[in-house]
Amino acid sequence: MKKYLQVSAVFLSVFIFILVFSYTRTTRLKQKSALATPSVVDESEIVVEIADTQEERTQGLSGRASLPQDHVLLFVFPQKDYWGIWMKDMKFPIDIMWLDENYRVVDMKVGAIPESYPEAFRPQSPALYVVEANVEFINTNRVAKGDILELQK
Repeated sequence: MKKYLQVSAVFLSVFIFILVFSYTRTTRLKQKSALATPSVVDESEIVVEIADTQEERTQGLSGRASLPQDHVLLFVFPQKDYWGIWMKDMKFPIDIMWLDENYRVVDMKVGAIPESYPEAFRPQSPALYVVEANVEFINTNRVAKGDILELQK
């Protein structure tokens, strides 16, 4: 069963309290740039799917034919680490972003392709969260290391 999350966050606020629902919620994904003024990652609603159990994190996007353009998958791990992401049984390329406890982007992989399996992509800094998105998400939204991705109502 998939879980979805609705999260409100304020830039550099107290750690985000996560509420996990068993039904779909839409959120607006925002980006705070480390290099320039804050920008909104598209004005459309983004559905954030949550993988917060070992089973869901292991499955990830494997076996799916595609990911809707307005969806991302957020992996929630129990502690910060150098979490590896592989493309086992993937059918489409993705962008991967590793985030710290403040949702700051600590590393990225642009255009991970299914043919890269069994290679595992790992961040250069420990991360608590991983976001998988459709390929070109990073470039289209000009996401950079140091940016903070916020999930808001």
